[in-house]
Amino acid sequence: TIIRNKSINYLRNHKKYHPDLEAIEDWEQHLTVQSTDQYTQKQLKAKIQETLDHLPPKCREIFMMNRQKGLKYKDIASTLGISVKTVEAQMAKALKAFHDNLGEFIMLLLAFFMKIFF
Repeated sequence: TIIRNKSINYLRNHKKYHPDLEAIEDWEQHLTVQSTDQYTQKQLKAKIQETLDHLPPKCREIFMMNRQKGLKYKDIASTLGISVKTVEAQMAKALKAFHDNLGEFIMLLLAFFMKIFF
C-alpha cells in the first residue's frame, strides 16, 4: 500500500511536467484535418471552375444567372429572349455536367453543408 500511494503521489506531482499526450494528439489531428480540408477546398474550387469553363457559353451564362444572381427561370428567359423550356434544358445540361465532374466531391459537399447547418 505504501508503494502504491507513493507511486500515485509521484505521478500526481510530476504530471504537470509531462505534456498531455492526448491533447497533443488531438492538436495534431486537428491540424491534419484542417490541412486536408484546405487542400480539398482548393481541389473543389478548381473542379468547379473547370466545369464552368467547359460549359458552352450560353449554358454558362444561364447557369450563372440562376445560381449566382438568383434569377428565376422565367426572368432569365425574358432577359435573354428565349423560352423557359430552353432555360430548363440548359440548366439540366449544366447540372448534369456538375454532377458528372463533381461526383467524387458529393459526400464532401454533404459533410460541409451538414457542418454549416447542423
